[in-house]
Amino acid sequence: MFVKKGRFAGLLILIAGILTLLLGACEDQQASTPTAPATARPETTPPPTAKAGLVSYTAQPALTLPPTLTPSATLSPAEQSMREQALQAVRKLATATPTFRYSLQQTGELKSGASTNQFEASGGGEWQNNSFHQLVNLKLDGQTTQVENYGQSGTQLYQQIVALDTWRKLQPPVKGPFPSPELISQAVNFQAAGKETLNGQNSTKISWQLPSVTLLPSNEQAEGLGALSATGLYQSFLSDNNSLAQATLWIDSASNLPLRYDVQAAYISGDNALKYTASYTYSQFNDSLIKVKLPAILPG
Repeated sequence: MFVKKGRFAGLLILIAGILTLLLGACEDQQASTPTAPATARPETTPPPTAKAGLVSYTAQPALTLPPTLTPSATLSPAEQSMREQALQAVRKLATATPTFRYSLQQTGELKSGASTNQFEASGGGEWQNNSFHQLVNLKLDGQTTQVENYGQSGTQLYQQIVALDTWRKLQPPVKGPFPSPELISQAVNFQAAGKETLNGQNSTKISWQLPSVTLLPSNEQAEGLGALSATGLYQSFLSDNNSLAQATLWIDSASNLPLRYDVQAAYISGDNALKYTASYTYSQFNDSLIKVKLPAILPG
């Protein structure tokens, strides 16, 4: 969808109906899938206090780096050192940190001709031993949609539209609420972005560039849980192999753990343009009170 300019003429009406259509599809599924008893609420601490945004997408073929980008092998020694520092921090978070919490904020703006539409998602989640739980509120064209997600890093991803109280399995899964080490390994133009104090913690900032298209839900990134997936507006930009995204990682100087991760991306398709930003903030590392247990009622 959304390939030719003429097809955007009814964009506002179409976007306003996207969430309704997706909810309707899930209602069809609910009619054929037994609803879990209310008492079977999964074990998660703390109990959910927010609701989440609708997530729905179709798996796409894996995307590769555009040939116009500088191969990572040509990075300068200084860039290679920064890349390694970023990789070590993310790997420590993903594989050597038993628990943490995170908050997230995502925003987007789609322009087509004289039409401009904005969306945003906000919420947070918990991580324990490769399992994660997330709640996000998605706001689009005056509507708010709610969803809850559970997953295991790179293997399983589940969604419950809270109003329907029915779980379903999604593909592809995501690595987790952090940048993929594989994408960092392929990124270019690493730069030292200075130092900053976040919540009283001294941090070093490292930025890099990567193809915007590699951040789309088809690449198992954190964006697979957010606003891009929920709206489906990204699908007309899958062939944009020229636009670059800017990523920045704040690394705690004492623990070498990520404190924050930001992304700014742009997409172009003919006369149409999409801007997207995301910010993840990490805290409460190694907190033994954080528990994430996938519900036993999840589908196979």
